[in-house]
Amino acid sequence: MFATEDLTWAIAYAVRASDCPQFLNACFYPGDRPGTPAQRRLFFSYGRRTDGTVPVSPGVVYVVKARFFERQPPAWDVDLGQVITECQWTSRDTVDVVAAVRVTPADLHGPIPTHDSAEVSARMTQYASGFPWGAPDAWTPAPFVGSTEGTCGAC
Repeated sequence: MFATEDLTWAIAYAVRASDCPQFLNACFYPGDRPGTPAQRRLFFSYGRRTDGTVPVSPGVVYVVKARFFERQPPAWDVDLGQVITECQWTSRDTVDVVAAVRVTPADLHGPIPTHDSAEVSARMTQYASGFPWGAPDAWTPAPFVGSTEGTCGAC
């Protein structure tokens, strides 16, 4: 089971539709330890469906107790050329849900970032040793939403 301290990242996963062709995302702190919410780096983008629509729908964020989870250890990120500490926590055990919070795409507060998944897949094939990411088309950075101190995912 996975969890995170970042509410926006949890919502981004929760509203991803089951037919989403591609979901690009990352949430981390630069360096070898967690920082403040302002130091956190978040990226996500949904691959558009073949009809051009955004593959999102209402979902649920499950709140669980942090004591049952371990943070993924810091690791060297080849693309960034530095150590990062991801906002991802794992548990090998089944955990009880403290609360189930219904969320919608509107909870992401702002334009929903999307990309052409066929274009990204083609570039990944062409540049397998190092994808030249750049910003997806129609990309808008996701804003920090509210406080994540002890909430959502791992609280």
